[in-house]
Amino acid sequence: MTTSHFQRGGLTLPGGAAIRGFTLLEVMVVIVIIGIIVSQITISFSGQSPEEILKTEARRFASLAQLASEEALLSNALIGIAVDHDGYQFLRRQKDKWQASTESVFRKRSLPDEVRIALDSDYRPAEKKEEKLAPSILILPSGEITPFHITFISEATDDRFYIEGSENGSIDLQHTPAL
Repeated sequence: MTTSHFQRGGLTLPGGAAIRGFTLLEVMVVIVIIGIIVSQITISFSGQSPEEILKTEARRFASLAQLASEEALLSNALIGIAVDHDGYQFLRRQKDKWQASTESVFRKRSLPDEVRIALDSDYRPAEKKEEKLAPSILILPSGEITPFHITFISEATDDRFYIEGSENGSIDLQHTPAL
C-alpha cells in the first residue's frame, strides 16, 4: 500500500518526491493574461475598420435627424437634439420641459471611443438652472431645423464626415478622407 504524506509546501510521495501545485496568484495571473488575449482577438475580429465605424456613426446621426424632422412634422412636436463630446440624444418638449425621448429609435447614443464629434449650431438655449437637458439643435413642428454643422472625426485616421442641417429641414452628409 502506498501512502502519501502532506507536508508544508506540498504533497510528498513515497521515496521523497514532492508534488507542488500552482499558487492562487499564479493561477490568477494566467487567467488575466488569457482574458487580455481573448479581448484583443475579439476586437480585431469585429470586422469594421475605423473608416467604416465613422461612416456608420455619421450616417446614423444624419438618418435619425431626418427621421426626427419628419416625426416633428407628423406629430406637431418640438424635438431637440442634445449633442455632447461622447454622443447625442433626442429630446421632446413636454409640459414646458425638455425630456429624453422614450422612443427606442431616438434613445441616447454613445459614440465609440475612436469617434469624436464637434458641433457648430446657430441655436443657443436660454440657460435654466432647473433644466438638466437642453438641446443643441431644434427641430420645429413645421419641419424646420436650426442651422447646424456637425463634424464626425475618426481618432485613428483623421477622416471626417460633415453633416449640415439647413433651415428648410434638409440634412446633407459629406465625406472628407484623411490626407
